[in-house]
Amino acid sequence: MIYLLQERYIYVDNASRMYIDRKKQKAIRLSISQVDEKKIELGIQQIATCIMELYEKNNYNSVSFKPYL
Repeated sequence: MIYLLQERYIYVDNASRMYIDRKKQKAIRLSISQVDEKKIELGIQQIATCIMELYEKNNYNSVSFKPYL
């Protein structure tokens, strides 16, 4: 996901290093301190879109065809 967002000029960091080893969670880290306020909402919308695209891609079940016997 990080690389997909970079292609859209949205830069996030893998936040897994912020957790104790036994309690690691999948997370991204956002920093909005140097971002124009008007761009924050757009960026969050694009992050949500990227998450939905990845979710749909990972849950896609291709149609399987049974061979004729």
